[in-house]
Amino acid sequence: MLLGNSDKNLKEHLLTGRRNATSTSKTVQEEVIDKYANQEILSVCLRFLDLNNDVSPKIKEVSFYYVKHDDDGASAMSSEACGVQGRIRRIAPMALYTHCNSHVLNLSVAAACRLTSRSVVLLPERLKKAIKGLCKTRWVERHECYETFSELYAYVCISLEAIVDHGSHPHVYSSLSFTWDRETKTKAQSLLANLKTFGFIFTFLITKNSLGTLKPIAAKLQKKDQDVFQAYSMIDDTIKAVARVRSNIEEECHEWFEDASILADKIGTTVSVPRITGRQEHRNNAPSVNPESHYRVNVAIPFIEHLLEEMSSRFSEDNRIGAEIFPLVPSAVVKHDSLRNFAEKLQFWQQDLPTPSSLLSELREWQYFWKQYTPTLQLPGNLIECVKYADEDMYPNIRILLIIGCTLPVSSAEAERSFSGLRRIKSYLRNRMSDERLSGLALVHLHHDLDIDVDEICTILLTKHKRRMFQGSILYE
Repeated sequence: MLLGNSDKNLKEHLLTGRRNATSTSKTVQEEVIDKYANQEILSVCLRFLDLNNDVSPKIKEVSFYYVKHDDDGASAMSSEACGVQGRIRRIAPMALYTHCNSHVLNLSVAAACRLTSRSVVLLPERLKKAIKGLCKTRWVERHECYETFSELYAYVCISLEAIVDHGSHPHVYSSLSFTWDRETKTKAQSLLANLKTFGFIFTFLITKNSLGTLKPIAAKLQKKDQDVFQAYSMIDDTIKAVARVRSNIEEECHEWFEDASILADKIGTTVSVPRITGRQEHRNNAPSVNPESHYRVNVAIPFIEHLLEEMSSRFSEDNRIGAEIFPLVPSAVVKHDSLRNFAEKLQFWQQDLPTPSSLLSELREWQYFWKQYTPTLQLPGNLIECVKYADEDMYPNIRILLIIGCTLPVSSAEAERSFSGLRRIKSYLRNRMSDERLSGLALVHLHHDLDIDVDEICTILLTKHKRRMFQGSILYE
């Protein structure tokens, strides 16, 4: 009846229709859910370079359509033989498949961690800051969760101690009129035993501080106006930063050990190492002289080296789509010593170039231009800044290549971001919505900042559907 309050026909049907023909039974609902539950929604985004302002062109991404898509899994998308990539490239060979760089970074972190995470949400009432949940889809978004958990570590232990033994901290949960059940106390005791282990404390701080190096690049890769050349430059800088942490591991680990000791002393934990046995199979057992060296050799160094290896292999030069265009940036073109080989690689986009035969001569002029003006001009650091210097008459081919480079995607964050709004539109109660209606509602929701002329919409509706009920309108002709 709640839906019938906004629909007269539906209300009349529910009130006057036969009780066995209302189509509101659980059986019908289960059939609808079973029919549409396993379908995915494909968000189609357009990435382009806005050249309306020649002084400051901008990269933009716009979601413009939604369709139901039945493929699932990475192989269904990336397979060259039978995946979506292969089918698209059979029709459009120039369409390059680009794996989301933000997702690649997540895979690197996930492979380095391999940890089972737990989320504790019980805190004293007087505590204003709550623990954030761990993001299951974006590993790199866990930085804030780690930082918050580190700040509230002692309070979490106090909360668990109060659950296990209320008399130890009578001021915690003082307003509760019930006692915790046996199962809750058992789980709290288990979590408390792990949290008060020095190995857990030090390992947690190693993970938090090591992944803190990735936090800036994680945020940058999710920007919709990110330049692909600049993105890979920042990725290279991040890999170098992780390598510096590895080279200075003794100094870094000493600071982490001091922080772990302070936190252990605050919660009443003594500094210790796991029991050493002659034959160890489930954890590293490298020899050490003290607790600091034990955790440095057995935890910190393997973790950072694994993270560095994963990032270096996943972000290698061979996995960078469109890297042939990157040497057009002045800082690289002035050092290029083989322009002929460079021009041959750029012939991949010859169908988009106005005069492919003159590309080599343009590259020579482009290199000479930046060699001549390097002392007086500040070199552009990305592709979008180079577009301003690539005159359409002097460098037509280079300008097109730079525009293509600006449109190469960095990540799929914009498409995935649209799914957050899609959850509020496509629910179990609206599961039979057609593709056209879903796409229209989703686009209106996402682009809510656009001005909508209601009068124009009414005029289109009246002229398109000539009904007797509209004849009283002054807009009807």
